[in-house]
Amino acid sequence: MKSASEQISRQLRAWADSLQNSPIKGQRYLTDKTRRLEQARRERQEFLLELARFRERQSP
Repeated sequence: MKSASEQISRQLRAWADSLQNSPIKGQRYLTDKTRRLEQARRERQEFLLELARFRERQSP
C-alpha cells in the first residue's frame, strides 16, 4: 500500500509539473478560440508523428 501511494504521489507531482510548464496560463484564460487552436496544434502534431511512422515503414 505504501509503495502504491508513493507511486501515485510521483505521478501527481509529474502531472503538476507538466501543468506548470505548459504554455496555458489557466482555465480563466482559455477562450473557445484558444481551445480550438490548442486542439488543432495537438492534432497536427499527432498527424506529423503518424506520417513519420508511415514513412519509416515505407522506406527500403
